[in-house]
Amino acid sequence: MVPRSLVIAGVINHSELHRWNSFHAGCAAFKQDQRLGGFMTAIDFLCRQLGLTALIAPVAILVGISNAGAAAAYLSSTARLPFVVGINHYLPAVFGRIHPRWKTPYSLSFPTAWRELCSGC
Repeated sequence: MVPRSLVIAGVINHSELHRWNSFHAGCAAFKQDQRLGGFMTAIDFLCRQLGLTALIAPVAILVGISNAGAAAAYLSSTARLPFVVGINHYLPAVFGRIHPRWKTPYSLSFPTAWRELCSGC
């Protein structure tokens, strides 16, 4: 049986998708030839059309913060997956260990840090 929360999340996601598509359909009059497009371009266009240019910078800052938070959540969640699987004993116990001082998972910290340093070179 599908959990109720998953059904609710699916309904919300579906309704937001339709709302977002309606938003873009409302911006169909935006026919300027631009190479740069996306969410902030649409917000900029609508704010300028409505005479609310003072909102462009605060919205851009909020979008930037949102993107940074989303990236952090994405990266931290994937780093924690081996830890969670290690706690549940589906991987060797070393993956479920936590650092005695900082109380954080550390079994993959050094290999991950090394991989990131090498991929940045």
